[in-house]
Amino acid sequence: MKILTWNINGIRAARRDKSLKEVLDSLEADVICLQETKVTREMLDEVTAVVDGYNAYFSFSKVKTGYSGVATFCRDSVTPVAAEERLSASLTPQPSIGCYGSTSDFTSEELEALDAEGRAVLTEHSFPDGKNVVIINVYCPRADKENKDRVNFKLRFYKLLQERAEALVKERRHVIVLGDINTAHKMIDHCDPDEEDAFNTHPGRQWLNHFLLPHDAPVEPPAGENSDLLPVKQKMFIDTFRYFHPTERGAYTNWCTVTSARQTNYGTRIDYIFADVELVRKEFEDCEIRPDVDGSDHCPVVATLKTSFQGASKPPALCTKYMPEFAGKQQKLKDYFAKHSEKTRASSQPSSGNNESREVMSLKRSASFGDEKNKVKRQKTAGTKTKAVSQPKTNLFSFFSRPSSHVSSEKKATETIDPRSEYEASHDHASCTSKSSELPKSTPTLGTNSVVNVDQPKKFTDQAIHSSDRSACHHTGKDDSTSVDSNSQAEGIVLPSSTESTSSKDCSQKRKAEVALWKTILTGPRPAPLCSGHKEPCVLRTVKVKGPNQGKQFYCCAKPQGHSSNPQARCNFFKWVK
Repeated sequence: MKILTWNINGIRAARRDKSLKEVLDSLEADVICLQETKVTREMLDEVTAVVDGYNAYFSFSKVKTGYSGVATFCRDSVTPVAAEERLSASLTPQPSIGCYGSTSDFTSEELEALDAEGRAVLTEHSFPDGKNVVIINVYCPRADKENKDRVNFKLRFYKLLQERAEALVKERRHVIVLGDINTAHKMIDHCDPDEEDAFNTHPGRQWLNHFLLPHDAPVEPPAGENSDLLPVKQKMFIDTFRYFHPTERGAYTNWCTVTSARQTNYGTRIDYIFADVELVRKEFEDCEIRPDVDGSDHCPVVATLKTSFQGASKPPALCTKYMPEFAGKQQKLKDYFAKHSEKTRASSQPSSGNNESREVMSLKRSASFGDEKNKVKRQKTAGTKTKAVSQPKTNLFSFFSRPSSHVSSEKKATETIDPRSEYEASHDHASCTSKSSELPKSTPTLGTNSVVNVDQPKKFTDQAIHSSDRSACHHTGKDDSTSVDSNSQAEGIVLPSSTESTSSKDCSQKRKAEVALWKTILTGPRPAPLCSGHKEPCVLRTVKVKGPNQGKQFYCCAKPQGHSSNPQARCNFFKWVK
């Protein structure tokens, strides 16, 4: 049987290319513990909460959206007998696992704050021999050295975790603590450690030294003694990976994605599987790191046990499939607005013969009244649609044209009456739509104040609009003279024309000159300098660490981060952007 831990860095991002079931099946483990799921209860969807072949247990952050969170997926064959979230009983209404230890050193507000970020899920499993094992899936806080409050929060979380784990061991249960501990224990677990003295003074490493039995210490009980009778203080926890691989170097589980440090294996080992000494001695066969699994800035750690857990007949109450929104118990919005008459009619039975209850009759009357209202409403809507359909269709020219009466009134106000206009007025609509040869040879030139009669032929209107658009596009303002358009002469109409001195070629050259001018003004970003080690273009980065240089930009080598002895790693080139 295999137990796996993995900081997935967002469970929704993990199923971007394939389904969550495919992701879980590819890990080939029976119990899969995920950290940094980055989902809240409101963000959890059914495809994540209910996966075929698995039963899931989540813990959500209550202080921030898309932050922290852990989840444990168990195959149906190893369904746990109990499950619980959080390390203390402060936010647990009905504890099913228990054994919280002494929390007198913590205030109730502190316990609530430590458990509010959704950093722990506990599942209890049973072996065939009747012995139980509790798996504590944790995502320990991360803290910068400059942030004293957050460092203290992290250390208090460590203390609460140790108190709960040791309390379970005192109750004669096996315990496995796994997850993202967010601290590299030994210098061998860090790609670029400080000096040994400074490295070991780290408070997180000091806690690990206090919590873990050294990997080179014997775990076998003394000859002739039963391990079950040994004092509880000797049943400490052990780092299972270092127990099986005590001297392996370069065994890292986390890399910086910004600097592509995974390519050069420039990382740290901060993901662990801890177990009590007796369980390691009896059941553990191996513990290995899986750097071949992509999809996160972490990689999984897998432990192999000799004996498989016995599956419970029913998942515990914390299982996500029992949540109201996924179990079909939560009423949907459309069901809330459904007609109560139908539900009552289906559920209620008549008391005797044709006599119905008053409630049913009242509901029927309400339903019939509602149907009558809907019928009237449909009739009104149908009448409105009929009116809309009966309206004549119009084209684009009729939309922009004005009524002839309005045109005639404007014509009287804007034009000067002359014999030619009197001649046009004397002709009716039929004469206006006759052939152009019947019109006088001398016709008024269309000026800026002229109005085109909508009753004139469509060809005349189209030509006037086309000529006006062309004049607006090519008129330069230097020559106000007009020329006779060939099409207009055929109709006996003289239209204004544009100046032929300015052509489309001149406009194109003018635009090219403007673009060239703007290019001289807006030169764009400067080219990146070449690094000193590889003579290749550098990459631009921004300082995100809080301090006096936060927000400033700098150039550095574009190669992935790594040891200085590696020629494929980043060189030490650095330059501030001025």
